[in-house]
Amino acid sequence: VTDEGPLYRLRATHLAPVDKFGQLHVGGSVEVVGIPTRDAFVVRTGPVVTVNLTHHLEASASIGVLVGSRDELGLAGTDLGQIALRYRWATGDLWPDFP
Repeated sequence: VTDEGPLYRLRATHLAPVDKFGQLHVGGSVEVVGIPTRDAFVVRTGPVVTVNLTHHLEASASIGVLVGSRDELGLAGTDLGQIALRYRWATGDLWPDFP
């Protein structure tokens, strides 16, 4: 919730494996952020790369560049980048050790 009311954010990402073991993936994402009370929205799109560092640990990087907005945000307010680490595990895992 913002000062101007609730907002929504929708993001879709598609990744495809690059190597035969599925350790490296590349793809793209599209994101829509909207503020209904202002009748405003922002659309971003860009590349995504993920790499498995271990069986449980994954690193990812993405960049979103503005492709549509009703606001005049300028370059400073339109680009979004993200670098992340994700740890995954599940019951019954073949390799339950950390990490």
